[in-house]
Amino acid sequence: MITKEMITASEKQLANAMTTCCVEQLESILHDDLLFILPDGTTITKDMDLDTYRKECLWKYVKYPVVPEARFVKM
Repeated sequence: MITKEMITASEKQLANAMTTCCVEQLESILHDDLLFILPDGTTITKDMDLDTYRKECLWKYVKYPVVPEARFVKM
């Protein structure tokens, strides 16, 4: 069973990889079939996202990155 603690730990691992621009860690965390749909309708694949991190760490422009905590809904 997946617990709240497991999800929270995974979210923190992802946030750390993103804010430190650790491409190797992101490669292992993100699913190969991952797709992002941008507000303009552009589809971004996992490889496209990782290429962005490889080229430049955009997080360096964010003074205090905010990573929201996951919210859990009882079903």
